[in-house]
Amino acid sequence: MLFTSTVLYIMQYLVMAELGMINTYWALILPIIATPMDLYLMRQSMSQLPDAMIEAAKIDGAGLMRICWGIVMPNSKPALMTIIIFQFQAAWNATGGLFIYDEALKTMPTVVQQIAAAGLARQGAIAASAVVIMVPPLPIFILAAALEAPRKRREKEHRKMEKSKGSNKRVGKSWKNDVGIFLVLTILGLFMIFPIYLAVINSLKPVQEIFIMPPKLYAMEPTLDNFDDLFKVANNSWVPFSRNVFN
Repeated sequence: MLFTSTVLYIMQYLVMAELGMINTYWALILPIIATPMDLYLMRQSMSQLPDAMIEAAKIDGAGLMRICWGIVMPNSKPALMTIIIFQFQAAWNATGGLFIYDEALKTMPTVVQQIAAAGLARQGAIAASAVVIMVPPLPIFILAAALEAPRKRREKEHRKMEKSKGSNKRVGKSWKNDVGIFLVLTILGLFMIFPIYLAVINSLKPVQEIFIMPPKLYAMEPTLDNFDDLFKVANNSWVPFSRNVFN
């Protein structure tokens, strides 16, 4: 967390050059296996576990691995889900930087950057590529949220039981607070979804419609030609587009 990834490029390049990993898949994999942010999140999550829980497990005869996989890891699930989302996004958006020179090893974001360099002539393909890049992280986010849902339901039920023990006045005040929080989160959620909506709509617009001012919030003549143009441009290279997606 002390330094940005840009500052570490030179040191990473020297290490990988010494190990003979330049222009290999290892140059894409190793830099994202572990990051300071991941270690920090896991350390903070594990430090919240009460020592009494660990000591009770030891008294019951649990070994180190049993404590790790049966107690520590399940209670660290929120941090793990956060790390999975961040790391998948980093891996999917990785370009290889200074480590990859072979066209057969370049990733999809690199191909998209090359298409974007064509400028206004390829705006339709650029809009389609934004959607293609955006789609894979969504299932990971949904899966992580689904894995967290049971724990959140249990916490919600526990809070309801605690509230039911209070007075009616406290319950009514808490209900109003919940409604306020729900409205704020709904508004923030709409702000987050709006750019995704615009990206999808622009990918469905004909090229000439993209440049209409003021821009429309819907596609007057929806078409998939932009995606067809994207795949044609990407496959014009001697490296198949599917290979870039795999990388």
